[in-house]
Amino acid sequence: MNAATETPALPLCPVSARYTYHVVTSAACMPNKCWGIYKRAALLRVDRHERPASYTPKTIRAVRGVEIVSLQDKLNVGTTDRCAYKQALAFLESLRADEIARDSAIVSD
Repeated sequence: MNAATETPALPLCPVSARYTYHVVTSAACMPNKCWGIYKRAALLRVDRHERPASYTPKTIRAVRGVEIVSLQDKLNVGTTDRCAYKQALAFLESLRADEIARDSAIVSD
């Protein structure tokens, strides 16, 4: 038997526990002519079969076991809840809840 056809030594977790979703933010690169603070926000999916259970992404990038589900770029950070940055965070949190509910629905089918 070769390595490609062998079964894993550890049991794989169910779909509801396999993926975790994280909203991560970072600074956005803007030209010098732009005044103010600009950020990026993203929803990341972490695959527990590829990454340890305690892994939490710190940066917005797709690496082994981490997938970018949604990316919001060049968001102006204002002082109210109507600024682009706060609206994007609210959108990503609702998208995160939808993805978790979708994973739970797959398991119950």
